Amino acid sequence: MYRRGDQYDRRLNPTWVALQNQHPNLPLADLVYVTYIKPTAASGGTAKLPVGTGATAFILNAENISHKVTWKVTDGCGNVDQCESTVMVVDKKAPTPYCVSVSTALMQTNPQMVELWARDFDKGAFDNCTPQSKLYFTFDGAAPIYSRVNEEHFYKVVGGVSVNATAAEYAQGKAYRWLPTSRSAGFVWTAAGDYNVQVSVWDEAWNTDYCTVILSVRGGNGSRVSGTVATASGQGVNDVTVVLAANVPEYPKSSQTVLSGIYVDNYTLIT
Repeated sequence: MYRRGDQYDRRLNPTWVALQNQHPNLPLADLVYVTYIKPTAASGGTAKLPVGTGATAFILNAENISHKVTWKVTDGCGNVDQCESTVMVVDKKAPTPYCVSVSTALMQTNPQMVELWARDFDKGAFDNCTPQSKLYFTFDGAAPIYSRVNEEHFYKVVGGVSVNATAAEYAQGKAYRWLPTSRSAGFVWTAAGDYNVQVSVWDEAWNTDYCTVILSVRGGNGSRVSGTVATASGQGVNDVTVVLAANVPEYPKSSQTVLSGIYVDNYTLIT
């Protein structure tokens, strides 16, 4: 039964019942209560009793660290027995993904392609134990190779296992690229269209959950930008360099006006 000060709440302690099942030679008798003993402090963490009336269990707030717990049992006649068990606090809760859909365009490369990172779709995923800055992001539930998580590498999933891949496979959209500095995987799309993309979020305990977003990849014709450069009186000016800048690697780009001051060109922009 639970002991609350000098009173009993008349309910069997489920923790002790579970312990009874592990140690059948220590019979659970009437009016037996459990005295909780603070576990051995572990390196890098603490263990403490909760504060509050009727507290019936201790709190272990050090994750992935083993604690030695001594369970002492006393009956109404003063008989005492005890046993020890090892308890480890393990994070089993998956992070909560929060994602945003993206629209982009194929880059003017040969062949045309666009490279995006799983983190590009993040809009504030969070976890109960892992800070946001230490979350990992991948596509399709495909984790990087665990032994290489701190180094850049190409990988693919074969038979449910992440294995090494090549740069050529990555360029063809058949593999992923892991960038540890960004804690994110990259993937290449080689054709225009609308895609349902699964963005996976991982915590430091390797729990994962995902959200599905829409990726719109536009064709490589780009956006047409045109205009006229003229004097105050409306006279077109030729041979003027018009520069278009954008926060993507292939920019800035430039175009020259013709005799009438008109410039026109196609540009690929990320929106």
